[in-house]
Amino acid sequence: MIYWLLQEATTAGEQGAALTWPNILTAGVVGAVISFVGLIIGLIFTQRRHTQTLQTTRELEDHRAQEAALQNYLEQVGKLLVEEDLRSATLGDNLSTVARAQTLAVLEGLNPNRKRILIRFLYATALLRNNNPVISLVEANLRMADLGEVNLEEADLKETRLSEANLNRATLREVDLSGANLSGVKFSEANLSEANLSGADLSRAILSKANLSRANLREANLRGAILREANLREANLSRANLRKADLRKANLRGGDLRRIELGEANLSETDLSGASLAEARLNGANLNGANFVRVDLRGTSLEKANLRKANLGGANMRGANLSGANLSETRLRVAILTKANLSRAQLNKADLRGANLSGAQLRSAIVTQEQLDTARSLEGTILPNRTIIRNFLSRILGKNF
Repeated sequence: MIYWLLQEATTAGEQGAALTWPNILTAGVVGAVISFVGLIIGLIFTQRRHTQTLQTTRELEDHRAQEAALQNYLEQVGKLLVEEDLRSATLGDNLSTVARAQTLAVLEGLNPNRKRILIRFLYATALLRNNNPVISLVEANLRMADLGEVNLEEADLKETRLSEANLNRATLREVDLSGANLSGVKFSEANLSEANLSGADLSRAILSKANLSRANLREANLRGAILREANLREANLSRANLRKADLRKANLRGGDLRRIELGEANLSETDLSGASLAEARLNGANLNGANFVRVDLRGTSLEKANLRKANLGGANMRGANLSGANLSETRLRVAILTKANLSRAQLNKADLRGANLSGAQLRSAIVTQEQLDTARSLEGTILPNRTIIRNFLSRILGKNF
């Protein structure tokens, strides 16, 4: 830098230019700043290249370590199968315990694809069959495992940790996933018919178009789950939590939904015919266009639910809470609404022909006298104007004679 300044001064002197020390110093500062910035930029690029190299090296080392660990595991278990007859071991005995310990240890360090290889190996060697499991995968780390389209029919996977795993289009018929952590799992188009999912955590799981017919989901947590167009025919969902779940166009025919939580869930155009929802909670749920033909809704809470254009023909809603519900254009023919709470309910254009409204509460409800005249019974009903109908049958007979 000093040499440059002297050279500039000499050149300027030879050319007769006016060169002052402030000019020299200014030029020197600018040159120093440019040199410093260039140095910093060079250091940054060098550091980035170094970091990328280290990351690539670590990834390669991790890849080799995982490959070696999986290969070693497969060889060890293979040896136990051939030399120790592992298939004949009993769950919990010494041989089974050793194999389980090895399995849990190796799973902790495997990526999603290698977890897939390990699980397929255990299933293919008949060590995971739920009728006679040899290796227990309770608490096994299968998080984010890629098991899409895998066949695990009748496998024992109870209480495993499968959160965020991919099981799209997997065959899981009669699989045991009871108590498993399945939060955020992708089950789209998977076959889970007759599977045991009781007590499992399926919060935020994606089960669109999945087959869950006759599956056991008792006390399962399905909060926020997506079950659009899922087949849940004759499934057991008693005491399950499906709050804010998406069940649009799902098939729930003949299902056991007693004491289920469906608050704020979306069940528009869902088929619930023949199902039992006794004492269920559907407060604020969207049931627009849903099919409730012959459904047991005794003691069910449907406060502020949207039942517009739903079919509740022949449904038993004795003692149900429908306060503030939207029942406009709803079909309630021959429905049992004895002692139901319909206060502030909207019944615009609802079909009440043959409905039993005896003892029902209709305070501040939106309904016409013409609609009420088509009901089978209004004995003891509290009308919107708060009058109570007495001797309904004798009054009707009086009209007819």
